[in-house]
Amino acid sequence: MTVQLQSTMMVADHKVAILVESTCFSQNQRPGQGLWLSKKPVAILIKHGSNIQALDCSGAPLTAGEVERLCPGAMDQIAAATQSEEQTNRH
Repeated sequence: MTVQLQSTMMVADHKVAILVESTCFSQNQRPGQGLWLSKKPVAILIKHGSNIQALDCSGAPLTAGEVERLCPGAMDQIAAATQSEEQTNRH
């Protein structure tokens, strides 16, 4: 199982990103093999200005520490993606 930051998108003047959990399981039994894959959202990150809000799938707020435990570097990634996009838009 891995949790990763899905690609970000702009919604009005908000940058939105989804944290997703991906799982892959394979099984080798006679007479064949099985493969099971799943992908599900675990959190949403919303950046407006310099504020980043994180919510779990039920809408409950998550702290930056909780987000980092789920996906190390996710908060920095959404901040960096926004900064690079803002610099591109200024030129």
